[in-house]
Amino acid sequence: MNATPAPGRRIILWTSLSLLLPLLLAVSPALASDSASGAPYGPARSSIAFKLGGYFPDGNSDLWQFNSEELTTRPEDFNDFAFAVEYTKQLSNYTALSVELQFYEGEDNSVDTRIGDLVQHSDFSLIPATVSLRFQPGGKYRSGSGYPGTPRLLVPYFSIGAGFVLWEFSMEGEFEDPLDPDFFFVDRFVSDGIAPAVTAAAGLEIAMDGPWSLLFEGRYLWAEDELGQDFAGFDDFDLSGASFFVGASFRF
Repeated sequence: MNATPAPGRRIILWTSLSLLLPLLLAVSPALASDSASGAPYGPARSSIAFKLGGYFPDGNSDLWQFNSEELTTRPEDFNDFAFAVEYTKQLSNYTALSVELQFYEGEDNSVDTRIGDLVQHSDFSLIPATVSLRFQPGGKYRSGSGYPGTPRLLVPYFSIGAGFVLWEFSMEGEFEDPLDPDFFFVDRFVSDGIAPAVTAAAGLEIAMDGPWSLLFEGRYLWAEDELGQDFAGFDDFDLSGASFFVGASFRF
């Protein structure tokens, strides 16, 4: 295996934003007009939400398994904080379209169980960018002539969507030469890419005073991708996992 330099996370971040911006520009004009003229809740509304929580990788592929068995680093060791920004446009009282950008990075230090004193540092980062159709079975707004455009106090919802995820996995530190157990070397192995992703979520929105709401959400991401030459011989890398968020939404 030959270690190759990977793009920095700033490059990954700006690349994801540059890919997401045209998507937002393409979607917004199509949603600018009211989707349900004459509906009791008035014109369609937009909102932006900021969410903080955690991402919990599944780790269901052979590289994850190898690291668990040989290097004492398990998928749950990469459970870490995640942050998300979401733009939502109401299509009707019961449906909405949302575009979300999520950020996650987890890391862990491990020891080679075969040697005992070789230490490695592993880093795993994801930036999923997805578009989802949201369903609000009870309706977003109150009905009746006395409540035009007034949000309901409690709005449960679920959503399904798709998009892509930018990812990077790296390991650096001391390693044993598989061809010569008496030889050890220091190196960095890295793989990254852009993979298609599918997502599903369920949550609860609680209206507060003014344009603000509280959000509680659980989300799951399905994705996998091929590993680079630094990890030749391993199967596709599992990127899937669950995330849980608490956030605030601002309607405008």
